[in-house]
This record gives sequence, C-alpha cells and structure tokens, in this order.
Amino acid sequence: MGLVDTQCAPVPIKPGGSGGGKDFNGGGSVVGNRSGSSSNAPPGPGRSPSYELTIYDRDHNYTIIEDQSILNLANEPAPNDLSIDPTQLFKSSIPKTLADVLYNNGGSDVSYDGVTLGSFLYNRSVTDDSLDESTLELLTEIQNSNITSLSLSQYLRNSIYRASVNGVVSNYTKDFLQKINSESKVIFPEGIPRSGEKREELLRFRKSLDPVRYDPLAQRNIRLSYVPPTDIDLCFSVRTRSGDDTGIRVSNSNTIEVTKQDLSTATITEKNEFYPIIKQDKSYATVGLPSLRNEAFYIPTNNKGIVDGLFYDSFSEQSEYSYKITAEADWQSGQESVEVSGGASAIPEGMLYTLIPSSITSIVAPNSQFRSTEVTYQLAWESGDSDATFNSAVSAYSGPRTSVYINPDNPFIDVMLTPNGDGNRYLKVTFNDVDVPIEGVYPRQIFSDFMIFAADNPLYDPFYGTESTLDQYIEGSPVKRSIQVVNNPFLEVQEETYVAPVPVADQKGVDNKGDIGAFVYNKSFSDGDKITKLSKTSIDNFTSKKSILGTVLTTVSSVDTNYDLQDGYKGKQLPQADVFSLLTMPQIINFLREIPQDVVSRVWNGTYNSVNIIEVKLADTEKTYLTSSRLNSDGTSLEGDIIQKVIPQNLDYFNHDDYGEFFQWPN
Repeated sequence: MGLVDTQCAPVPIKPGGSGGGKDFNGGGSVVGNRSGSSSNAPPGPGRSPSYELTIYDRDHNYTIIEDQSILNLANEPAPNDLSIDPTQLFKSSIPKTLADVLYNNGGSDVSYDGVTLGSFLYNRSVTDDSLDESTLELLTEIQNSNITSLSLSQYLRNSIYRASVNGVVSNYTKDFLQKINSESKVIFPEGIPRSGEKREELLRFRKSLDPVRYDPLAQRNIRLSYVPPTDIDLCFSVRTRSGDDTGIRVSNSNTIEVTKQDLSTATITEKNEFYPIIKQDKSYATVGLPSLRNEAFYIPTNNKGIVDGLFYDSFSEQSEYSYKITAEADWQSGQESVEVSGGASAIPEGMLYTLIPSSITSIVAPNSQFRSTEVTYQLAWESGDSDATFNSAVSAYSGPRTSVYINPDNPFIDVMLTPNGDGNRYLKVTFNDVDVPIEGVYPRQIFSDFMIFAADNPLYDPFYGTESTLDQYIEGSPVKRSIQVVNNPFLEVQEETYVAPVPVADQKGVDNKGDIGAFVYNKSFSDGDKITKLSKTSIDNFTSKKSILGTVLTTVSSVDTNYDLQDGYKGKQLPQADVFSLLTMPQIINFLREIPQDVVSRVWNGTYNSVNIIEVKLADTEKTYLTSSRLNSDGTSLEGDIIQKVIPQNLDYFNHDDYGEFFQWPN
C-alpha cells in the first residue's frame, strides 16, 4: 500500500489573530509589512499605486509574497539542465522559482526568497505546469489504464511537487513512470470503464466466498478468511428445553455468551465460522455455523480502488478505495509532546497489528453506496520478538491483510511508536467499502491483521509519503496524526506477503476434522529480509524524524533559552524573521504548508511556549533579537546557526517597467 497527500492550503491569517490577513504564509502566518492601503490588489494600468509594497528590506525583514500579480511575474523563464533536473521531468525552460527550488535540492544552498515561497504556497500547479510533454503523456496513460486508483495520476503529480521541494525529485524517472504505466494496463488495456459505462466490467473482479467454487487450496483460503460475522448473518442454532428451535447471532466481537450449568456466564469465540463445544464425554468438537457466506462476494484488494471509484460521480481523491490510519500519543510530562520530543527513535524492521473484533464500529459513510467502519488494532509483534508470537497472531486467518509502507521521515511514525497509557500500542483504521446489492452480499473487507514497514525506496513509497495530517495538537490532549493509504501501483509489491501456508501437525482442518491438506499461516520472512529491499540508500536500519512543527517549536525554545526575549509589559517576544532565519527554505515551505492553520496560529501566539512571534515592520528600530545585547550571560550565541543571512534581491523576477505599479525597489 502507498500513502497519499490529502493536504490543502489553509486560509491565511495574521500572527496573533484569526483570519483576514493578506500576507500569506501558507499555514497561517504573515511576515513583512505594507504601508498605505491594506488592499492587496495592484493598481490598474495607468493609475498611480495606492500603496507601496516593499519586497525585501536589506536589514532583516522577510516577506512571503501573496500578491498574484507579482507571483505571475515570477514565471520569468530559466533554463533547465541535468544539474537540477537529472531525470528530465520538466521542460527545457521552467519558471525561475522552480529552478531555484530544484537547485536547492532540499537543503539550504538557496536563501529564503519571498517570491519563491509565495509561488510554492499559492500555486500548487507550479510543478504541474512545468512537466514536459513526454512526462504528461505518461501520466495521462497511467490515468486512463491503471488498476490502482482513479486519482493515481494526481497522486503522482502531488508527489512530484513535494519531492521537488524536498530534493528527491530524482526518484521520479521516466523509467519509473513507464513501469507504473506498463503494469497499469494488465486489467484494462483499452482504458478504465468510466462511471455509468460498462459497470458490469466490475463483476469480473468479484470472487465468491463460497468455497465450493474454488480449487481445494482456494477453498481453505476462503474458509480461513476473516469476515465480520454480522455482515454474513453468522448465527448459531440452539434448541430450548421446551424443544423449540431458536438461534443466536454472533456479534462483531466474534463471541457468544452462554450460561453454564452452574448458572455462571461464559464467553465463547467463534473461529473461522466454527463454534467450539465440549461434548458430554468431554471431548472437543466444532459446529459449523449457518451464514450467508455462499451469497457473499469480495473484490480483490489490488483492484478495489477502481471498482469502488466507479460508484462515484467525481474523481475526488476521496472517491475511491482508501483507508485512513490514525495514531494517538498522550502529551508527555511538562510542556513536551511527541511532536517536540520525538525523533531519532529506532524504527523496527516490521510491526504487526492485529484486529480487536469488539472495536468494529459503523460510522457515517461519505456516499450512500458505501459503508464506513472504524476498527482498532493492537501491536502484536515487532522485529526482535519471537516467530512463535507472530505465528500465533496470523495463523487463524488468511486475510484480508496488507503491508503498509511509510517513509521514515514521516512524523506519524513517532506518534505510532509511543505506547498508550496501558503500555500497549494501538492504531485506528477507517475503512470505506462498497455497499451495493449486486447479485449477492458484499461484506466489509476489514483486515484481520496488517504490517507496517518503513520504506524510502520509490517502489514501495511511490507517492513519496512524507506527509501525514496533524489532526489534533492541543496541550494536555492526545496528539493525533493520520495517513491516507491507497494501493501500491506495482504488481510485485501487491503480491508480496508476510505470511505463508504451512501444514498443520495434527492434519485437522478448521472444522477439527481430519484433513491431510490442512494448513495454517506462519511468518514468511526472516529478520533483515525486508529492510534491504525497502531502503534506497542501502542502509540496514531507519530512525524516526522529528516533525517540522517540532523543529520550529524547538528552534523558538532554543532562542528563548539563550536570549532575553522580554519586551516590557508585552512579555516574551521574538521577530518572526528570526525564527525563519534559522530554517532552510524547504523547512519554511513545509511548515507553512503541512501544519494546520490553527496550530500555526497558536505557535505565533505563544500558546505552546509563552513566546509571542511578532511581525517585523520597516519602521521598527530592532528588527532582530539575535544580538549580543540580548544574549543571556550564560547563553550561547546562535548567530553561527543562522541560515538566512542575506536577503536575496533576485530582481530578475520582476519586470522593471512595472516599477511603481506592482512593487518598489528596496533601498
């Protein structure tokens, strides 16, 4: 499975307030200044300017440009060459803003530039519009023929955008895209049947849960597969003392409560649709439970994105098979959360999460033709634990199950690795399943178990999954992060599995009867097998990374520790430019784009650390607090850590004929 980017630009706000700000920081901040009218619209041709907009101040003032007229001027062409675009994804001539970002290669070689940041925060199509013809043709073919997702092409475009900012765009070679394209045509060589057109095509993807329709091995696989008992009306027939026949339905928890002869209550769990009983001679037996299994169908997971998508009328990224994984971490002691204190934790090679059946809960679905379900999973095994523990967790069911590959840079991992208050680790998964009555029953395809692996190899991380959504960040409440997952587009990855069938020693099947071909599932990989395939850097381990929010909060805390930030009755303050001067351009872009607006606003307001981040005005006499006069007696100077030491002029961005109308030269 692969991760996808579902972020969107939030509404701009001014620091210390909510809404209404015109200078945009992409995540909720404003930097810079404007004199005269507060309007952000440039004056019309032949008119005198109604305000003066200073692009840069030489002393210490940073401005992130929002004005679309100025940003349009940033499309000044620049030559593209192999030094910045080794895979030649883009045209031979590209906007200078994109050239600067590519040249930066995810580092700090190119200084902060308000126009470049404005272009990437406001114009998400800056990379899309620069793709060359052959790249666009490949993306179009992928869109028309793939079996993974109706939005696969858009996911890849979003990935190229993020990869450009972070210096890994070289992952997206033409060969890489061609490989996706070639494998995409296996099922629909003539293209995907669109909504309302040949929907019967999806019937070929159905596989009945009725074991008699399969060969012997498939029969056992189907019988081993986990299905929520309420979806197929799993029931247990009983005869009352009066001689009447009645029945008990099995709940989502897979259990039935019975009253024993001593009148105490016992809970018995069904296993693979068989109910264990003890006969009068105290021997063990199983009873098959009646159900609608023979009328039930399921859709193979690797095709589910397309099949489910055909029941939508739009091509929204949410209009398809995908599921959301959410992790929570309690706020740590004092002022620290996992966002701040996390990082540099060793990531296990693999982590196995198993279903807690009693947690299955129906929630409101996004579409009347779907049903949505929330389920909780518990960590049952991680690399270093015994194989016996692993086998005990996976032996009962053949699935549905999957592997999820998460980039080690994703801050989701730190939240995921944080134990709950009871010492265990849990993940919540939200599923969407098609719920259309077509010649049978479609049970929910809820994983019996799934594995999480860290991977930065593009084969396993095709959507450059370095983003997760920070759903909640309120002091004292659990930190919540989620990731959206869709199918991996590569068949070789789809077909990989972490389990394999092995013969049962007593040669008894799930019905407890003799079966020389009976098997269960066991672990199919050895320690060290996975990590070498999942790492493009050929390292044999991964460590987690602090989130960009944690980086910014730690930066502010470091300044607060070393400098006197008191500003009279106003309390502790720090110019926003000082914060940004200690960050690289990609870090600034990612902070303003990835972190929710309300969280960024609380950073500026000093909610998390009592340091109010303030605007820098041209008229301010003190434009930076990183000076010797404010250095604490026991503090360490951070001047050597300043990355943005020079505000670049980059006057090539602007049409000189527009001076006095769109901008004013700094002086």
